[in-house]
Amino acid sequence: MVMDEVDSVKEVKKVAVKIEEKKKKKKKKKKKKKKKKKKKKKKKKKKKKKKKKKKELIFTILSSMLMEIPFLGPAAGTLGRAGGSPPGRCWKLSIASLRNAFRKYDPVLQRNVDAIMRTLIPVN
Repeated sequence: MVMDEVDSVKEVKKVAVKIEEKKKKKKKKKKKKKKKKKKKKKKKKKKKKKKKKKKELIFTILSSMLMEIPFLGPAAGTLGRAGGSPPGRCWKLSIASLRNAFRKYDPVLQRNVDAIMRTLIPVN
């Protein structure tokens, strides 16, 4: 009886030792945590206020001139006021296209537009 109990105790101890060894192995296999990258804050740019007086004056002069030209028609008054992300860019492009139109059909008018442009807009 006593020997049987001793044997059973030894077996239990062996099993306990095996279980502990398995736990130790499991503990070693911990996953490494990934470091989080810090996001850089973007600086906001201050927007400059644009002057509109000169542009409006040019529009009134140009649109009144354009309305008189038969090949452009009545819609010519709205040329250059088309939308776009910055309206100024479209406006400059439209004036360049107007010059080209004048060059083809009426060189005298084109010179007038150039003269108006020089007086009102500083050349870059």
